[in-house]
Amino acid sequence: MPTYQIKHSTELMENYQQATVMAPQKDFRALQTADGRALVFSIASDDLGAAFTVTAELPGDRHGWQIVDLSSSAQHPSQAPALPCRHFAVGQRPGGSVHLAMALRSGPADRFSDTVYLAELTADATGHVQAPSWTAYPYDGADTTRSRVEVAGIFLSQATDGEYVIVDLVRDPDSPTQHVVRYYLDRAKPDGRAWHLHDIPIDLSAEVYASVLGRRDGDGIDGVYVGGQIDGSPQILYTPMFNELQRNRHPYSAYLRLSADAPHVPDALAVCPNPGDATTDLYAAGDGGLYRFASTNQHNGDTAVLVLEHPLFQRVADLFAFDDEDRVVVWGRNADNLAFYTSCPRADLD
Repeated sequence: MPTYQIKHSTELMENYQQATVMAPQKDFRALQTADGRALVFSIASDDLGAAFTVTAELPGDRHGWQIVDLSSSAQHPSQAPALPCRHFAVGQRPGGSVHLAMALRSGPADRFSDTVYLAELTADATGHVQAPSWTAYPYDGADTTRSRVEVAGIFLSQATDGEYVIVDLVRDPDSPTQHVVRYYLDRAKPDGRAWHLHDIPIDLSAEVYASVLGRRDGDGIDGVYVGGQIDGSPQILYTPMFNELQRNRHPYSAYLRLSADAPHVPDALAVCPNPGDATTDLYAAGDGGLYRFASTNQHNGDTAVLVLEHPLFQRVADLFAFDDEDRVVVWGRNADNLAFYTSCPRADLD
């Protein structure tokens, strides 16, 4: 294993004036526009109505930032109180445009139900973000009738050569087990329905699992990586969006392992697109280690390569990876709220 160093640093910003007081935010994602401006998506605190917002950087503006309530435009102006956003997802196309997904919750606390909405992020000529035009996709799956819908997570593809929307639901909101059932949304509705069952062959709890979209080498479509545990047994699977040869048959899942000799459980997953094609490498953090599955090493029974071991990789809550020209950068946050990053020249990965 190559020698590496873990460095700590702290940076204090100077010459900045706090002009707006922001409440604590829940669940954030950060993107960057083509001209280098930051876009920070988040869910506002409950006492602000749990709106889905974006904080957009505006160079030259008096305060430098614009905070936009994105979810209110999906609701009728007379709607009171505003429907809270429980989950969201953002995806950025190669050209820089951003697509959005969110789940809004309605109804009383003990009988609530969620509805999924999709939209495009738009801005005017000055760079100010506009309220998006949302399209609602209420549950219409043919596999079962649901008295109510509880969304556990939403995932958007990074638009390699197609755009996919994955929605995880709690199988039975009234059950204490809170197992997840998975669907993909087809906005074209070729069979008259948007929701199509894409379940995974294992039972995962809605509270302890990680999932990302990507593509392994040799596949013509994107797929879903999912990691978690069942009764203490670690699970990592890759499942294509659909069966490429027989669309009416369920796709085959590949079972992956972090280690051949120890039952390491993945805490968080991240994908890194490979330049020149639509494939993705998979990174996983678990039990103090950072692991990598190359796009060519994601078939049934394959084992990850241990990249780094360090206490920072214990109980990782968020993990992200991206390609920075000739380097791969992996960064994240652990349960102690310590942020970390590591990078490696792409030529040295293998």
